[in-house]
Amino acid sequence: MSKYMKFHEISELIRKGEYETIEFKKSLAESREIGETVCAFLNKRGGV
Repeated sequence: MSKYMKFHEISELIRKGEYETIEFKKSLAESREIGETVCAFLNKRGGV
């Protein structure tokens, strides 16, 4: 299993849009918000 996503896999995620475990950001300038979102996703069901 590859640790990298293939182009078609990423395209499919984008096509499906945001949902419970996917959130899109406009730019990397929102890096603090990205970190907070990642932490929230990881803690959603009691943590990793």
